[in-house]
Order: sequence, then structure tokens, then C-alpha cells
Amino acid sequence: MNDASTCEESLCPASKTSCVAEKCTLPQVDAMPRKFSSFLVTRYPVGVEPDLSKELPGVYNARRFRQNGKPINNIVVT
Repeated sequence: MNDASTCEESLCPASKTSCVAEKCTLPQVDAMPRKFSSFLVTRYPVGVEPDLSKELPGVYNARRFRQNGKPINNIVVT
């Protein structure tokens, strides 16, 4: 998968072996950050902290919407 044909000539003025070793290596999949989908949750009680929703399976982050400085009953979970 990492061969000299995948490297552009303008990026690799050196020999093709150094090109493959330095420029054309693919990053590890595990090292790349993952982007999770966000969902709007309506009718979330105003008196309840949004951090409690992190106990639900699949929820990693939660934030509350505010309108005129007061919390409203909408949160976004990721």
C-alpha cells in the first residue's frame, strides 16, 4: 500500500526509498481523532444538570443551551 507510485514527484526529490520512508507513510488509524455525532435532546428538565446524561450509554459530552442567560430545556449530547 505504501509504494513509491503513491508519492508525488514534487514532494520527493530524493530517492524513492526515502520518499516511501518519510513522505508516504500513512498515519495510524488509532492515532487519528474520532468525531462523534451530536444530537439535540429536547424536553430535558431545566433543574437537572446535563452532566447526569453522561451516565447513559454512548453519551460522552453534554452541554445546555441558554437563552437570555437562563438555561432552557434543550441539551446537545455527543
